[in-house]
Amino acid sequence: MANIASAGCQLIENQSFSGERSLFARRDLKVVKCTFLEGESPLKECRNIEAVDCLFTWKYPFWYGKNLRVEGCTFDNEAHAGIWYSEDSEFSRCIFKEPKCIRHASSISLVDCRFEQATETLWWCDHIDGRNLFLKGDYVGLQTVSSTFDHIEIQGNYPFDGSRDIKITNSILKSKDAFWNSSSITLENCTIDGEYFGWNSKDITLRHCLIRSHQGFCYMSGITLIDCTIDNSDLTFEYSSGCDVQISSGVLDLKNPISGKFSAPAYKGILLDSPRVKKDELTIVKR
Repeated sequence: MANIASAGCQLIENQSFSGERSLFARRDLKVVKCTFLEGESPLKECRNIEAVDCLFTWKYPFWYGKNLRVEGCTFDNEAHAGIWYSEDSEFSRCIFKEPKCIRHASSISLVDCRFEQATETLWWCDHIDGRNLFLKGDYVGLQTVSSTFDHIEIQGNYPFDGSRDIKITNSILKSKDAFWNSSSITLENCTIDGEYFGWNSKDITLRHCLIRSHQGFCYMSGITLIDCTIDNSDLTFEYSSGCDVQISSGVLDLKNPISGKFSAPAYKGILLDSPRVKKDELTIVKR
């Protein structure tokens, strides 16, 4: 990212803007404690912009931007679809109150941010680096790829549908239908609290995770669990293949896994009554 606070950068401070495209396609600005009132796309097509402690109250504030550094700003509930088609940018200590906030974005850093209405946010993005985030809303992260998240909390259903090459660490997902239709996913030291985790996905790895999921891990292939805890989860792994599941604590309840190896300290039930089960390719061990 360019050093946008260098000498020669124009400072705009303590001003209010209204009307469409109020600072359209500007370059090399530092905008401090400004309010953007009614008027679409105030900073569309901008480059090398620093925005600090600003309030955005209307639609599409940062579209097609590059080299944006946005700190301590609030995107109000009418700042709909705030950051689309932007790249190489940083957002820190921001509060987002609007849905559909970040889409079609690339190489974006998000640090210490709250997404209070995160519905349909982070769609079709790549190379997102998110740390210390709170996201409340459904359908976060649709088809987002090649991204990492650490210390995030998601309160909402259907996150990361169709995503791939995602790593999440030290996080909490209070979500049903998380990671459907996904591939190449790694979760470490996470809590997953919600039914139907991971259906139709492949190459999924969970390490040191706490899992609560009714009918979780079904119709999957290449699913690996390492040193995980299962709590209050039933009818799991139905029609999943290539499983390598090591449960360190809790009670595992299996329903017709196709193939793989399962190891757990206790089992609530083991149902193997489907002709799809390949019993010669299935190992179930009680430790």
